[in-house]
Amino acid sequence: MEVPPAELCDSLLTWLRTFPVEKSWENAMELRDGVILAQVLQQIDPVWFDGTWMARIRGDTGDNWRLKASNLKKVYKGILDFYHEVLCQDLTEFPSPDLSGFAERGDRVAMARVLQLILGCAISCQHKHMYIQRIMLLEESVQHVVMATIQELITKEVPTATGDGYADLERQLKSALDELEEVMSTRDEFAQRCHTLDAQVAALQEERSSLLAENQQLLERLNQSESSELTSTPLDRRCSQLQLQVEQLQEEMYRLEATKEELRVKGERQERERVELSLRLEELAERAAETQSLRDELDVLRHTADKANRLEATVDGYRRRLEELGELRRQVRLLEEREAEREKQAQAAGDEVRKAVSARTTADTLRRELLEWQERGAELEVRLQQAEQKLKVEAEQRKTLEKEKERLLKERHLLKELADDLRCSLAQQRTLDPSSSAGSHEHSLDSEADDTLRQKLVRFVEENSMLKARQTDERDKWTEEEKLVDVPDFPELERSMRWRETLESENRELRERVRQLEREIGVMGERILLSESSEDLKEKLEKQLEDVQKTRAHFAEKQKEMELTCKL
Repeated sequence: MEVPPAELCDSLLTWLRTFPVEKSWENAMELRDGVILAQVLQQIDPVWFDGTWMARIRGDTGDNWRLKASNLKKVYKGILDFYHEVLCQDLTEFPSPDLSGFAERGDRVAMARVLQLILGCAISCQHKHMYIQRIMLLEESVQHVVMATIQELITKEVPTATGDGYADLERQLKSALDELEEVMSTRDEFAQRCHTLDAQVAALQEERSSLLAENQQLLERLNQSESSELTSTPLDRRCSQLQLQVEQLQEEMYRLEATKEELRVKGERQERERVELSLRLEELAERAAETQSLRDELDVLRHTADKANRLEATVDGYRRRLEELGELRRQVRLLEEREAEREKQAQAAGDEVRKAVSARTTADTLRRELLEWQERGAELEVRLQQAEQKLKVEAEQRKTLEKEKERLLKERHLLKELADDLRCSLAQQRTLDPSSSAGSHEHSLDSEADDTLRQKLVRFVEENSMLKARQTDERDKWTEEEKLVDVPDFPELERSMRWRETLESENRELRERVRQLEREIGVMGERILLSESSEDLKEKLEKQLEDVQKTRAHFAEKQKEMELTCKL
């Protein structure tokens, strides 16, 4: 049930008057400067609202409502800090009061909100049982309003750190407040019934007293009538009726007194229950204080546990980072070792590359030399063919000359035989006819034969000298050609064969050298590919392999040409 703001403000002002303050106040307008509210807060918790905090509240505000509003803001901020830091409660759902309106025109709604917060501070501090006892001493209507205010404040308080124990305690406190309200309502009901019964008893007592007085009068009259010996039957009947009525009223009075006694006993029992509930409420308040302290300790321990968990997580993170750092260091060492090996391999590959470059240069030089030798071999082949042709021609000429020489030798031999025959015949003639004519004739014949022989000999000598001169010219010419090509002085055919064998052996050596260079380049390429994955080295190696393949193809072509030349 929502309480009207005016009634709420009046009830809270009544409760606020239970606090002794330095400056007395009569009406609510004297609370606008916030000084009295600050003094009440200092009485509630002098540790939190200490002298330093009180020194910030200005007492000489006068009629300046802005200074009063500043004091009220400081008081309101102190209350919020007390709820947040000490009570660990958040007032986000609690409506903020209009402090400017409170300071300027004494807004009762804002005043009620501020007083409601101060009431919450009182029933939640360390000495809350004392303030609860003060509340129990107030009027019933004020108690109802204060209890409703406390319930509203409890429902709007949001604890910053909740727990099961605190929730149970809150439920117990709410149930105790509900029971207290029920007891108070029952007490009010019984008080009302007692009041009614008291009124009835008073009426009955008055009626009894009037009846007793009437009965006394009747008795006196009866005595008077007896004394006068005047008897009247209707009067006796009236007296008996009144006597019966008096007895009935006495019985009713006894019954009402018994009911009153029962109600009194029941009221005492309810009062005892109320006292027990008050004690229980105090106990619950103490338990709430203990729970508050335990909750504070729990918050501290929870904060410490969170901090420990964060520190453990940090330590675990540092441990993982250390492990990762160790792993990274191992990887760095492995990478450094691999880098050193790769540097060595790169060095070796560089050496191999330099060797390959030098080998390539040597191969290029050898290829150029081979080309030069092939060209010179081709020239020598051509010259050899020309020399062979000339040798064939000269051999034929020599054969012709030898045949001619043999023919001439045969003719000479025949001529010698003929001369011998002639000499023999002449000698025979001389012996047979030793005359002068015969001598002269013999002398003439000898002279003719000698002339013929001399002519033939001169011709033979000229031809022989011509052949010798021609052979000498041919030999000189061949010697000059041999000097030009740097060929040793061998006979023509043997020199050509040996020169061919020399070229073939050099060709084989060059082929073997090219194969060896190709193998070295292949091994060096494999090493480079295994040790270094650089694109530049791969491109260089591929270029070198292409150059080697081109050189090999060119060398094969030249080799085929040389073989064809040698075959020719």
